[in-house]
Amino acid sequence: MDEPVTSPTEWSAVEIGYLGHVSRGDKHWGGLLVVDIEGDPVDFAWTESVEVSAIVRPLFGDRLASTLVSKTFAEGLVKVLARGPDVLCLDEPSLLARNVRLHVPLAVLAPGNTPNGGRWVRTPLSDVRHRGRFWFAQRGEEERIQSILQAAGKHFSPLGLDEPFLRVRQALEERAESEEAAE
Repeated sequence: MDEPVTSPTEWSAVEIGYLGHVSRGDKHWGGLLVVDIEGDPVDFAWTESVEVSAIVRPLFGDRLASTLVSKTFAEGLVKVLARGPDVLCLDEPSLLARNVRLHVPLAVLAPGNTPNGGRWVRTPLSDVRHRGRFWFAQRGEEERIQSILQAAGKHFSPLGLDEPFLRVRQALEERAESEEAAE
């Protein structure tokens, strides 16, 4: 396990990824915004629409969102970045039921009562604006993730640690609208 980042010079190099997704009917888009410790954009990658047909959707059932996020969006988008983020933040609660394997530490923002199968650790942070949602860190990475998110939370104020998810979704909604207009 990596040691927690503590030095101010190290903080300036920390990058946090925020993966968001939107769905419209059978089409799904994913986007990954990477921000610095101040919350400013460093990199952005997105997917073209992924279509899941009505005949395939039942095969995934409740696992569709977590499969798209973990295996389609996250894997592909992290690979295209010039540099992987120091922590990848996700807000798809169904991921807590999965064993997600990426080469980057993961944190999931989810309701506190979300089943997690022991793979995730609820991480206490001082930012209380999440309205019943909590950060869960990937087991084994919890100290590093907590250290990074705690530092970022101080710099992101007053917007909060979850605000970049809104920016990702806004960009994806605009992409979806332009794609629908072109059809």
